[in-house]
Amino acid sequence: METNSQKIAVIGLGYVGLPLAVEFAKKFLVVGFDINQTRVDELNSGHDATLEIEDDNLNSVLVTLSEVEGSSSPLEKPARHVDSDGGDSRGIGLILTTSPDRIADCNIYIVTVPTPTDKNNRPVLTPLIKASETIGKVLKQNDIVIYESTVYPGATEEDCVPVLEKFSGMTFNKDFFVGYSPERINPGDKLHTVTKIKKVTSGSTPETGKKVNELYKTIIVAGTHLAPSIKVAEAAKVIENSQRDIIVKKEIKMETKILEIINTVLENRSKSKITSLRLETHLRNDVGFDSLDLAELTVCIEAEYDVDIFEDGIVNTVDEILKKLNSK
Repeated sequence: METNSQKIAVIGLGYVGLPLAVEFAKKFLVVGFDINQTRVDELNSGHDATLEIEDDNLNSVLVTLSEVEGSSSPLEKPARHVDSDGGDSRGIGLILTTSPDRIADCNIYIVTVPTPTDKNNRPVLTPLIKASETIGKVLKQNDIVIYESTVYPGATEEDCVPVLEKFSGMTFNKDFFVGYSPERINPGDKLHTVTKIKKVTSGSTPETGKKVNELYKTIIVAGTHLAPSIKVAEAAKVIENSQRDIIVKKEIKMETKILEIINTVLENRSKSKITSLRLETHLRNDVGFDSLDLAELTVCIEAEYDVDIFEDGIVNTVDEILKKLNSK
């Protein structure tokens, strides 16, 4: 991707969005958007109170609105900042704002808002829906919206896309396109930062998937894995969280338990069983738990073995049963 042809908006500047915005701002012109004025003012002062990003790193990419507004089009003659080697890098940098108008001329939107749960552990999609409304109001022909927030399989296309269509008046996969690349940030971990964790990518069409994958490859040094569909990428994240958020008894191997649960569901529906499930664990052993290699997991899900694992919420079933197991 050419840096002079892409302008990225990152929606949500928390522990997921800010590190991503900073890294992309070293390659592209990025607008970081958040509804919290206090948060934006703090970051514009050059300090991140969450301490996810060091002040020197943040300040190295920050540019002011006045630097951008001096040109007729930010995509043609955008801001500049001094790169890490001391050189003058034109066309890249990070602008921070609370104004939706500032993201109107972006062509890639990355949503990194939180997805909390209610008292029944059900996902609350309100932040995602509100972010989708904001983007929908400024969406243009051929724009791409990428979601990183943790959701259940199907949420991106079934819950978020209709909102984008409603507020933009455009048609999905004809006028605009969508991607999903689950966030994998471990807050406070200074070793496994955003660029050093393998990234799963996906798109609503094969061409969109390639574009999303190529975009992330510009910053992810650990590598990327292009999943065949958005649902596959969403499912991989659900299962990763199942392992990351619970403590399974040491004598029970995670992959064995997931395989057992999926096959129980399949058997009850007279479906073919999955004969093997290969999950490579890595990272985060130093903080007391493993993290699934999502690339390995998506390979397993892609194969599908004549099974639709999304039907009747099989992936969600895995998550729920494992949590019950942990509570015993």
